Amino acid sequence: MAKNSLVLLLGGSGHRFGSEIPKQFLSVSQKNQQKISSLSGVSLPSDTVLFSATAFVLGRTLKIQEMVLVVEPDFQEHDIVKTQVANLKNWLPSIEILITTGGETRHQILCNGIEMISGKNEAVLVQDSNRPFMEEDFLNRIQENLKRLSIDEPCFIPVLPAIDSLVVTVESRIESYLPRERIQHIQTPQLLFLPAAKKAIAGRNSRDYSDEGSLMLSAGMKVLPFQGSSLNVKVTYPADWEK
Repeated sequence: MAKNSLVLLLGGSGHRFGSEIPKQFLSVSQKNQQKISSLSGVSLPSDTVLFSATAFVLGRTLKIQEMVLVVEPDFQEHDIVKTQVANLKNWLPSIEILITTGGETRHQILCNGIEMISGKNEAVLVQDSNRPFMEEDFLNRIQENLKRLSIDEPCFIPVLPAIDSLVVTVESRIESYLPRERIQHIQTPQLLFLPAAKKAIAGRNSRDYSDEGSLMLSAGMKVLPFQGSSLNVKVTYPADWEK
């Protein structure tokens, strides 16, 4: 049976959130702890921060053997990171937990995370650390699509249909409307077949990519969508965390 790895991206400065420390290191309030637990069906420990809550939910609900935390260099030795990594190792004893250094671009961050994955694992989830709100149905869809990964279907990404009208602007004017029925919003975790991902990375390391799907598509590989979740918000602003 194929083995799965999680690459958790702990990037971000916290500027948009208005915090002195990056948002992924903020404590989980009792209200959000209850919400995360209720959605996922797992009991979240009381002393989590945003990134460890996300890691705990995925580690408890999916068949993951290995977890790679990609952390910015300035925070690798931070007390919060050390404490939460120790907690995760205690909470998830069957999962090997590793830490590596982030990079200047999303592509470099992914490369650093992929390099840490052991060769015996074939499927990779790449998840933003500030997406802890995952309900059981969504988690089940992730697990089912992990099983589908192969050399012929090497990438699956969660998407949601666009609700609002979308336009293209040039300077201060609207140039055109986009066909809303063909537009999808992209989420994470994005799922990769490791041999194909390594091949894509090896051939395309000279530019940045907005996400893993765009990397795989640029390498001529098939990228397939699956149903995302409106609850799977990326915590970016205080309102996202206080709802």
